[in-house]
Amino acid sequence: MVDTSTEEIREGFPFLGGRLWLDFLNSAPAAMGELIATPEDLGRWAAAAGIARDGRAHFTRGDLATAHALRSALRGIYHALSEGTAPPAKAIAEINRHLAEAPRLRTLESAKGHLRVTETLESDVFGRIASDLTDFIAGFEPHRLRACNGPGCSLVFYDTARNATRRWCSMAACGNRHKVARHRARSAAN
Repeated sequence: MVDTSTEEIREGFPFLGGRLWLDFLNSAPAAMGELIATPEDLGRWAAAAGIARDGRAHFTRGDLATAHALRSALRGIYHALSEGTAPPAKAIAEINRHLAEAPRLRTLESAKGHLRVTETLESDVFGRIASDLTDFIAGFEPHRLRACNGPGCSLVFYDTARNATRRWCSMAACGNRHKVARHRARSAAN
């Protein structure tokens, strides 16, 4: 189950992209550097994201390399989606590799006189991230995929605000810095 907590920073990782795949992409922000540098870091990220089986995950150096390759593919997909261009074939192949290992189990249920579909994703961390990307692509609005306007901030997010005017990865961080800078500029002008 993906953690839908409103906490923007969990275990030292930013979770403000609005989607699991964007949060994974944000695990190497330019301002902070590589946040998933060791297999232990990858385990902490998976646990903080709420996708580690039984709340914990153990990874190897090979898994770490897989994580970095997947994140690179996601970055290529992100740029293609945000710029309206064709994604790199290598990125698509990497995503498809993980999707092939991420079976979805769907069941139809009757609940209070209505039908509903429940879905269980039996997969590893990488399959869950790749599946989240495909779910996202199925219903996203391109103009809502954004990069933070904060100077020096490289975090990305999906703008779910009603009027699609979100500019900052976080109002508590980049948004607040902008407000403070504007206030100081106005005060200095007076």
